[in-house]
Amino acid sequence: MLLSSSFFRRLAVPALLLSASVASAERILQASSLFTCMENSLLSADHFDVTFTPDNATISYDVSITSDVQGSVYAEIDVYAYGIKIITESINPCDPDIDIGSLCPLVSGDIDIRSTYTLSQSVIDSIPGVAYTIPDIDITGIVRVKNANHTLLACIQADLTNVKTVEHVAVKWVTAIISGIGLLTSAVVATLGSSLSSAHVAANAVSLFAYFQSVVIINMMAVDRVPPIASSWAQNLAWSVGLIRVEFMQKIFRWYVQATGGTPTLNIIYPTVSILVQKRDLAISKMYKLTETSRDAVHALARRFMDEPHLAKRTVLADSAVSSPTLLVLRGIKRVAYQANIETTSVVLTAFTFFVLICLAICICFTVFYGIVILLLRFNIMSKDRLIYFRANWRVMLKGTVLRILLIACPSLLIFSLWEFIQRDSAAVIVLAVFFLILTAGILGWSVWKVFLIGRESEQIHQTPALLLFSDTRVLNRYGFLYISYKATAYGFLIPLFGYIFVKACFVSFAQSSGKTQALAMFIIELAYLVGICVYKPYMDKSTNVINIIIAVIMLINAFFFLFFSQLFGQPRAVSSIMGLIFFILNAAFSLILLIYTLVTCTMALLSKNPDSRYKPAQDDRASFIRDSKHQASDAAELTALGAAMRANQDQSVENDLGIEQELESGANSFSSNSLNEKRDPFNDETIKTRNIDTDENSSVLLDYPNNNNGMSSSRPSSLSPAGSSPFEFSTTVPTNSSGHTRSSSKHSILDNSVSVAEDESGSPKTSKWKLFEKKDKR
Repeated sequence: MLLSSSFFRRLAVPALLLSASVASAERILQASSLFTCMENSLLSADHFDVTFTPDNATISYDVSITSDVQGSVYAEIDVYAYGIKIITESINPCDPDIDIGSLCPLVSGDIDIRSTYTLSQSVIDSIPGVAYTIPDIDITGIVRVKNANHTLLACIQADLTNVKTVEHVAVKWVTAIISGIGLLTSAVVATLGSSLSSAHVAANAVSLFAYFQSVVIINMMAVDRVPPIASSWAQNLAWSVGLIRVEFMQKIFRWYVQATGGTPTLNIIYPTVSILVQKRDLAISKMYKLTETSRDAVHALARRFMDEPHLAKRTVLADSAVSSPTLLVLRGIKRVAYQANIETTSVVLTAFTFFVLICLAICICFTVFYGIVILLLRFNIMSKDRLIYFRANWRVMLKGTVLRILLIACPSLLIFSLWEFIQRDSAAVIVLAVFFLILTAGILGWSVWKVFLIGRESEQIHQTPALLLFSDTRVLNRYGFLYISYKATAYGFLIPLFGYIFVKACFVSFAQSSGKTQALAMFIIELAYLVGICVYKPYMDKSTNVINIIIAVIMLINAFFFLFFSQLFGQPRAVSSIMGLIFFILNAAFSLILLIYTLVTCTMALLSKNPDSRYKPAQDDRASFIRDSKHQASDAAELTALGAAMRANQDQSVENDLGIEQELESGANSFSSNSLNEKRDPFNDETIKTRNIDTDENSSVLLDYPNNNNGMSSSRPSSLSPAGSSPFEFSTTVPTNSSGHTRSSSKHSILDNSVSVAEDESGSPKTSKWKLFEKKDKR
C-alpha cells in the first residue's frame, strides 16, 4: 500500500546530517541499504535509498519494505558516527503534529514509497561542510520499532554511506605503474652492466610489491567488520594479488566453471539479494528474487554498505552480521573479490590467468629485444662490443626474471591455490589449483634448497658463501633472484622466509570461517617475523635493512588493528572506527613515501653515468666475485685490440728480419772479398747500422752485441720476428769465422739473456749476449 512519506522523512533527515557522498563533484548526501538488525524482525527491507542534494534542497527516497506489524507503534532512531551516538530521536506516528496518520495503526503488507521532499534552508545550513568532503564516512542509523507495551517488534538499520571514497582508479594505476617501473629499471640497469645498482633497485621494487600484497592479504581476513576507509584503501592495491577485472575474461571464467561441472555465482551481473560484504554466505538456496524494479537498484545499493555493520545486540552497535534469505553477507576473500567486481567463483581463475599473462609478456619482450639486438648487429648499426653479456646469457636471464615474478606472486598463488580446496568452484579449477600449488612450492622450494646447498658448500670449502653464489654466472642468473637482495651469509634466511609466507597463506586460506583465529595468528606471525628481521638483519646493506624493518613494523601495526576489527576484545564500535582512520592514514602515507623513494632510485639509476658509485659495496665482498658485464665488455674490446696489434707487429717483424738477413749477407760477402788473412769481426759499425724496434707504442727492444775479436764493440737494435712456435721468438742468420764463410740460423727468445749460434769447424760454439730492454706500460 502507498503511505504518507512524512514518517520516512523523519527517519532520513537526522541520518543525512552526517552522511556524505564523495564520488562526484556535485554535493550529495546519501543513505542506503535498509536491512534487519535482529532475528525474527517483523519489518524487513527489500530496497531503501535516500538521497539529499543540498544544491536544490531536495530529498528523494525510494523505499520498499515488508511489514508484519499490526497496531499502534512508535520508533526510536539512533544515529552513530564512527561508533559514537550523535543523534537520538523518538517518533510516534499517531502524534497529531505529524502528518502520518495512515501509519497509525500500522498494518501488515508490502510498503512501497517513492517521493521527494524539500528541506528548509535552516536544515541545510545545519549540515556541516565536512560531511561533503570526508571520504568513506562511517555513519549508521538504527530504527527500533516498538508497540505500546514497549516490546521490540522490529529493528532495521540504514548503513549511511559516503559516495566519495579513497578507492580510486587513478591510485590503482599509479601504484601499479611505479611498481612496474622499479622492476623494469632493475632489468635495464642489469643489462647495462651495473650489478650493484640493479640489486638495490630490485630489492626496493620487490619490497614495495611485498608490502602492497601484505596490505591486501591482511584485508582478506574474515574479521567481523573492516571500517569502510580501511577496506577502500586496501582495495586500491588488489591488483598486486592479481584481482583485476576484465569483462571478457569474467565471461570466459563463468563459462569455464559451468562447463567443468561448477555453478558460477552471479551476484554482480544478476543480483537477487542485498549483499553486505562482511561474512560468508549462508543458505543461498533459500534466497528469492526481488522485483524487477528493485533488482537493478540492489546492485548499486549493495556497494554502498559493503563494509557497514549491523546489530547483533538490541541495545548497542555490534559488528557481526548474519545472512538471511534477503541478505548475503560476505567477509574475507569473498568481500575483497566482490569489491573488485569479480564473482566469487572467478577469483582463483583471475589470479592464475594474470600470473600466466605477465610471464608470457616477459618472455615475448625478452625474445623481441634479443631479435632487435641481433638485427642491429647484422646491419652494423650497433657495435659488437655492446650488450655482450646480454647476448651471451639472455636465456638464463629470462629464466631468472620469470622466477623473480614467481617469487613476487608466490603469496597470492599459495593463498588462492589453498583456498580453492575449500571453495571447490569446479573439478577443473581444483586441478589448476593443485598444479599452481606444486609449481609455486616446488620450484621455489627447490631453488631455495639449491641456494642453501651452494652457500653451505662455498662456506665449507672457501670459508665464504659469496664465492660460489656470486662468481658463477649461471648460478647468479638462475637463482640470484632469491638471494641478491640479501647478504651472502644470510643464504639460510631464505628457509624461514618461505616458511613465513607459507604459514600466512595457510591461515588466510583455511581459516576463513574464523576471523578471530586469523587475526590472532597473523599478529603472532608478523611479530615473529619482525623480531627475526631485526635480530638477523639479512639484507645487503643498512638502507635496505631499514626499509624492510619499517615495512615489517607497519605490517605488525596493521595486524594489531585487525585484532580489534575481529572483535576479539569486544571493544566499543568507536575504537574500531578510529583505528580504521589510523590504518588509512598510516598506510597511505607510507605508500607515498615508498613510491617516491622508488621513483628517485630508478631515476638516478637510469640517468647516472656510474650508478654503482652511489652505493657502498656490500659487506659480504660480493664485488670481488661478481664478473660485471660492463667490465667483461671492456675486457673483450681490449683483447680484440691487443690481438690486432700483435698481428700487425708480427707482419712488420717478418719484413724487418728479412732486411737484417740481407744486410748480414752483404757484410759477409764484403768480408770475404777483402783478404782472407785479415781477421775482422763482420759485426762492426760499418757493416751493421743501429736499428730501433718498436713492438707497439709502449715498448721497444734493444739488442746489444758483444765485443768482436779486435776489441771493437758494436750494438744494434733489431726487430722481433716470430720464427718459432712462441710469439716471442725470432731468428737471425750470422756468418761464422773466415775459414768456413758459412751462415747458420738460430732462434733467440726475448725472454733469454743468451743465445747459441752455429759451431765453427773446430767445434767450439760462438755465443752472443743479447740484452732486452722493454719500456714499462705507462698504464
